[in-house]
Amino acid sequence: MKNSDFRLGYFRFCDDMLIMHTNRSKCVRYANAYVTALRKLKLIPHHFVDLKTLKNSSDSFWSKDIKSKGPYKWSMNYKSDFPWIGFVGYELHFDGSIRIRKSSLKKELEKQYKIKNEVIVALKAGRRSTLRNGTIIESVIKKLHGMSIGRGELWNIAKIDTEMCWAKGYSELNKNKHVIRQLKLLDKARNHHIEKLKDEVYAFDDKHVPIKHERGSDGNTIYYGKPFSYYFYIIEKGSTDL
Repeated sequence: MKNSDFRLGYFRFCDDMLIMHTNRSKCVRYANAYVTALRKLKLIPHHFVDLKTLKNSSDSFWSKDIKSKGPYKWSMNYKSDFPWIGFVGYELHFDGSIRIRKSSLKKELEKQYKIKNEVIVALKAGRRSTLRNGTIIESVIKKLHGMSIGRGELWNIAKIDTEMCWAKGYSELNKNKHVIRQLKLLDKARNHHIEKLKDEVYAFDDKHVPIKHERGSDGNTIYYGKPFSYYFYIIEKGSTDL
């Protein structure tokens, strides 16, 4: 979209697009021009939902049924305007705070549950060969850690492989009350799934020895805690000596 209007902000990443302007009527005009351009390319744009019909709430504003939002005023006035803008995997507050997009947060929570549930289903189907020595629990813990903050061990956590992990995609997050709440929710949910998995595994094996943590080659327990948390990796790791 070529335009000399210096008040126009146009941002696009793949199929995610954002148009901003200080004048509502011009914003509407530019949005319509964008739709027209898509149709000329034989592409089908989503219908713009008029936010006048929505409430300033999570269930309404961030509804999964809304693919494209029509022009709205971005401000701190919670009664008549909306303080958040969603773009790619982030949501930007008018005060400058950045948090994880709600849909992205939900997908990560669902992925945690899926990994734990797949093991439970396998156990119920009779696949119990690695049950007695706790390998199955250790394997799931490492898989959950790997997908969230990267693959590695506690002794070399500073050099952990983070290229393909979920947290790697959120390097722009800043420390604020919104993202802290989200990251602690992810940590709490992951810990909950691990404990539920232990309960399920132990229910299948009446001769088990409770395994709280993985045991290293020297027999000492390895504590999986803060260094493997979403919160530590995203908020603290960059400014904390390990």
